Amino acid sequence: MKGFFLLAVLLAGCAAPRFSMMIESEPTGAKVFWAAGPNEAAAKNRNYIGQTPCSWEGECKRNHTFKAPTIPFYSKWVPGVVIVTAEPPSGSTNLWPQRRVFHTDARFHDGDPIPAKLSFDLTRPPASKDAYERQFRK
Repeated sequence: MKGFFLLAVLLAGCAAPRFSMMIESEPTGAKVFWAAGPNEAAAKNRNYIGQTPCSWEGECKRNHTFKAPTIPFYSKWVPGVVIVTAEPPSGSTNLWPQRRVFHTDARFHDGDPIPAKLSFDLTRPPASKDAYERQFRK
């Protein structure tokens, strides 16, 4: 029995830390996606999270930053990114996609902490047409 308890404690200590993030938008019903990569341009594979309001749960690092996949040809000195994007519901007008970029850990650079809650205001237009095109090129 003592050995079983010790094994349970050891296995519990090895479990990867997890995060839970609440995602909201104004107006509700936005489709939320995430992508990760070595930089913003390379983060192309979008993964569907849900429709707002929703919750996103996953693994993180011990310092509560995102755990992005490692890219072998990039250096440990260059932080990767995790991008969370909210897109307006289909058929809506006067609403714009929004996104948040989180940098991951790198040598001598702490990653951005994972917030408990993320809010998007889709009624806010981008700063300029050029900024919009740079952020959301397909």
